[in-house]
Formats: sequence, C-alpha cells, structure tokens
Amino acid sequence: MKSNFIHLKEDNKKIIMKYLVVFGVLLVFGMYKNGVFLYQHGFISVWEIFKPLLFSLISFFMIGVKQLVFNKKIELDYDYDDAFILSFFVPARMPLSLYAGFLLLGLVLSNFLEKVKSFNVIAFLKLVLVLGLVLSDRYNYQNLAEASGEFVFNTLDYFCGMGVGGVSSSCIIIGILIYFVFSIDKFYKKRIPIISYGVYLALLLPFLLRGEKLGLEFVCSSSVIMAFILVAPNTLSSPYTKEGQIIYGICSGILSVIFSYFWLNDGVFVAIFITSLGTKIFDKIGYICGKIGRKARNWQKIKEIKG
Repeated sequence: MKSNFIHLKEDNKKIIMKYLVVFGVLLVFGMYKNGVFLYQHGFISVWEIFKPLLFSLISFFMIGVKQLVFNKKIELDYDYDDAFILSFFVPARMPLSLYAGFLLLGLVLSNFLEKVKSFNVIAFLKLVLVLGLVLSDRYNYQNLAEASGEFVFNTLDYFCGMGVGGVSSSCIIIGILIYFVFSIDKFYKKRIPIISYGVYLALLLPFLLRGEKLGLEFVCSSSVIMAFILVAPNTLSSPYTKEGQIIYGICSGILSVIFSYFWLNDGVFVAIFITSLGTKIFDKIGYICGKIGRKARNWQKIKEIKG
C-alpha cells in the first residue's frame, strides 16, 4: 500500500519499521501497567503479564492471514502499523479469543468495504471490537486493580498512564513524546492532532471553568489524546492538503466531544471513522482553497511590483 502523502526518498518499509520500533515503547509500558504491576499485587498469573504482547502478536498474525487470503502473499505494509496501533487500545480484560474472532471479522469486512469507500481502518476495526465486547457483555476498560478500588490516582498519575484506558495506550506522556518524534518527519501529519485536540479542548473549556469533574475527565482522557496522535493522522485515510487537514481536524474534534459524551473511551473512534469518510471531499476543498490562496498572493505581489 502506498500513500500520495509520502514524497520522501525514504522507502515505505523504512517508515513502517520506524513506526514499529517507536510503538514498541508503548507495548513495554502496557506490559508493565497491565502485566507486571498487576502480577506484583496478586491480580493476575505469570503468563498474563504477556497479554498486551499477545494482543499485538494476534494482530500481526491476522494481518498475515488476510494478506494470504486476499493478496496471495505477505508483505510489510501499513496494515502492520494499523494492527499494532489497534492492539494498544484494547481493554486489558478482553479475552484473547474474542479479540481474535472479531478482529478477523473486522478485517474481512474492511477488505470488502474499502473497495466501495475509503475510511480509517483502525477506527473501523476498533468499533467492530467494541461490538464484540458489547454483545458478550464484557465492555469494561478497567483492569483488575482499577476495578478493585484499592488504588487512588491523581491527575499526574493519569498523565503517567495509571488511569483507565487501553491495554497499552493510557500513558499520555509517552504519546506526547511519540508525537514529537513523528513530527520531525514529513510523512506525519502533525497539524491534525493539534487541531483535533485544540477544538476538543475549546469545546470543553466551559465545563472546566465551572470546575466540573466531567470536564477534567474528558480533557485528560488518554483514549482521546492517544487516538488523536496515533489514529487520526493515519497516512492512508486522512487528507494530504494543508487546508483539508485543518477541516479534518476540526470535524474530528467536534464529533469527538459529541460521541465521547456517550462513550468516553470509544467515542473518539466513532468520530474519526465518520470524519475519514469525508477525506476526499476535504482534500478537494483544500485544493480549491489553496489554489485561490496562491492566486491571491500572486495578485498581491503583482500589485506591489506595479505600485
């Protein structure tokens, strides 16, 4: 899979490998928070320490199966980055068998749906997994320690990753560091997370000013922040024009506030999925706006030369 946004001498595979290496940091954190920490306090057995890793391995395996079935060969492409990212946002207590089954279902559905309409595959797969959790009555993002009520965390703890969230995606500080690492490279659409979260924060500001706890909970939601950083700027399903990315970011922020009111940990994925359906339209608008802007600047230069 190629992207029109990438105009670098770097090979796609090098970019993909860079993603995988950086994401490994999140995986290590997930194995500590939802593995080692829980084991030390007697909540899980030894083998369950590796559950975050198993989510990622299952994702990679399913991508390989999908490629063999539909493409007749296995190749390193952005599907593996998407699979890695997806595995970070899974609830820690989700059964591995349930994850594997609904991930396979999501991959099959997305393969056929992508032929009709382009969309953010990570967000789509996440919503399919949510469907599996709801149908099996297992929709719960708390790990066993959080559910026990034995631990009390402050705001700093939430930023350090000790709050409720995905199995490997609850550390906001690591997410911010990843954002800065990716921002160095031109292939990462760095304005999308900033605009998305900026709009999201602006809409929640009245609640924060009134000192409402709900407002702080939304603002510090690791699921929302990490999704804006890792999912929204997806190379293949987000706009490549500057103006298109601005519109995309604004829409993602607005819709995230709306849907997060109903599903704090998954509303952002609904928002990103819906917004990604308009990517081509946003790019067309962006192209037109850019063209008008260039003409206006050229006209201004001509006036300055004549004047």
